[in-house]
Amino acid sequence: MGILKKQAFSGIKWIFALNIAQKAVSFGTTIILARILQPADFGLFALAFVLIDALGLFKSLGVDYALIRRKEDAGFDRAANTAFILIPIFGTFLFLILYIIAPWGAKFLGNNSLTAVVRILGLIFIIGCFGRVPDAILNRNMRFREKSIAEIIGGLTYSLCAVILAFFGFGIWSLVVGYVLQVFIQIGSYWYFAKWRPKFEFDKKIAMEMLHYGKYIIAGSLIGFIRSNLDNLIVGKLLGVAQLGFYAMAFSLANFSSDYLISKFSRVLFPAFSKMQHDKEYFGEVFLRVSKYIAIIAVPFGVGLFLLGPVFLKVMYGDKWLAAIDILKILAIAAIFKALNSAVGPAILAGGKSKLDFYLNALQAALFLILLIPGVRYFRILGAGYAVMLSAIITYIVSLWRIRRVLDYTFPKLLDSFKPAVLSALLMSLIIITLGAALTHNGAFNIFSLIMTIFISGSAYVLSLIMLDKLILKEFKEAVLQR
Repeated sequence: MGILKKQAFSGIKWIFALNIAQKAVSFGTTIILARILQPADFGLFALAFVLIDALGLFKSLGVDYALIRRKEDAGFDRAANTAFILIPIFGTFLFLILYIIAPWGAKFLGNNSLTAVVRILGLIFIIGCFGRVPDAILNRNMRFREKSIAEIIGGLTYSLCAVILAFFGFGIWSLVVGYVLQVFIQIGSYWYFAKWRPKFEFDKKIAMEMLHYGKYIIAGSLIGFIRSNLDNLIVGKLLGVAQLGFYAMAFSLANFSSDYLISKFSRVLFPAFSKMQHDKEYFGEVFLRVSKYIAIIAVPFGVGLFLLGPVFLKVMYGDKWLAAIDILKILAIAAIFKALNSAVGPAILAGGKSKLDFYLNALQAALFLILLIPGVRYFRILGAGYAVMLSAIITYIVSLWRIRRVLDYTFPKLLDSFKPAVLSALLMSLIIITLGAALTHNGAFNIFSLIMTIFISGSAYVLSLIMLDKLILKEFKEAVLQR
């Protein structure tokens, strides 16, 4: 148990370090590319991934997940070799399907330029399938340090390649080639760190066991695909790739905290919650504490982006991105509820209610589908934002009501746990508005004004937080110094 705990904390440390480093590099790369490339290039790239992700649901049929959870004494080596034969077959087959249907997909989405882009990006199916087993082995053995290094190397490859090609005028192909090279280098790094070499052996019984387990993974992935790609598909088809470019950029920026920080911590919430599932009172206390700290990160980020997002787009990305201002504000609010909901899923699964988790995810996908198409038709790009926001809010409220079957908590206590973050964010908002008026009195906002505003308002938020909740600083120190 001691070794497992040490591995877990080491994993958290490397996951956190990875995401900070990755996002720093990715953020800088995005700023550079946003100034060189056109919104339509980003829109076309996002639209291509609608087709890629649709077939990507079946890229391993969940076999790699089944391999991760397989016990050491249950013929793991034989299972790994079996998986290594199965997965490349799926990957190659999917690439061939994608290559054939690419022209029809491009025609359906209303952009013939998609054909070549999708076909080249489809190479990641062939390249990636040969890395699924080494990746699974690294995850299974909790070797997050090596996995983190591999992903950093891949991210740096993308950044370097994409920026150089964009500078020399390759447009959308700078993103495409950079992404394919990223996957190739990352997979090669997995092989180097995993130190695993396959043998040609295939066990039909083991293959059927892994495929049986994997079908549940595919069902969950299908809902995830709808929630993650349907908006890109509808916006791209009805409004064009330029509008999709604005939407995709705003979505990525708004979901920074939930996608690159908070969602990564949810990886450890499920096993942690599982340990306390039989003590509903304690389970509820821990859930409230986790929700509090998620709010501490998500609320100020969402509110700050709502207020400073327009200035940030103009100063950092350039005037050509100003059309994304309104959609960014909507998505910034939606991202707060998306982040808060990231603690609910692990709690439900830890309580043994996997069917309830499936139904809640299906509810969000259904709400999203119902709201999205009429929203885009009547309100254009803003309609997609409203669909994201409303589906996230409604699902979170319903989830909080249904989760009471799993743990013991009250709504007043939950609202009380949000109080420090909300009150501190209100103070931060007043400072942002005041500083914004003062700094722009004699001229336009510039990068110095933006940095100063973020620093002063952020410092005020942290100080207010510490004053409102004396335990926050103590708990933070204990978490950082945990061994």
